[in-house]
Amino acid sequence: MRKRLLKPWIQSVEGRLRRQRVIHVIHIGKTGGSALKDAIRGDIRGVHSVYQDVAPGTRILTHSHHIDLRRIPPRDDVVFVLRDPVGRYVSGFMSRLRQGAPRHDSPWSKKERLALERFATPDALAVALASPDAGERGAAEAAMRDIRHVRSTFADWLGSPELLRRRHGQILLVGWQETLAADFERLRELIGLPDRCRLPDDPTSANRAPDDTPTDLSEEGLANIRAWYRADYEIIDLLERLGLTER
Repeated sequence: MRKRLLKPWIQSVEGRLRRQRVIHVIHIGKTGGSALKDAIRGDIRGVHSVYQDVAPGTRILTHSHHIDLRRIPPRDDVVFVLRDPVGRYVSGFMSRLRQGAPRHDSPWSKKERLALERFATPDALAVALASPDAGERGAAEAAMRDIRHVRSTFADWLGSPELLRRRHGQILLVGWQETLAADFERLRELIGLPDRCRLPDDPTSANRAPDDTPTDLSEEGLANIRAWYRADYEIIDLLERLGLTER
């Protein structure tokens, strides 16, 4: 783990010594990051997710979920993808319900099993967050903290508003899962990715949910989830004010 956390700095130094532009792809969970990383890889098989032969003069590092903006060297460029927090919540819940399928096989933790056996759908959990019954409400709040992907927020990868303001000049692209194809074409133009770099088509490689995945929340559930992820919406607002994205 220590070596993994030091990788951005080690690869940055190596890239600078070779006079390469260094670009880091931060992988925010359930935003399309797996598809983006596969696309950048193209048909190049790099070493330890370092693709220095994809775009001329550029060293692209595609990171795991463990690397956040605080671990990126301040002089390097950064790319990441966001998603509407409501859609990200539903996707994260359903991914854990499937235990990571189709791309992964990640069994539930003990706490996840308790949470997902009690709340069988994303709306059931969302509605319970405002339950008049204290026990039900407490169980829902615990589930939100115990279910992987659901418990994480944008701040886990992007840090504080102060950090974003300080580093906004190095953010090369803020993409959106909802418009990933168009945003990837923007990235292709920005860094000169070749035609062989394309977003994956098959659901497994893209880590997409099955077509019959339930995505609707009731009005009450929708309001509760928006309130729960209030800080995520504040980060989106800040990125908009900094001129880095538009919803």
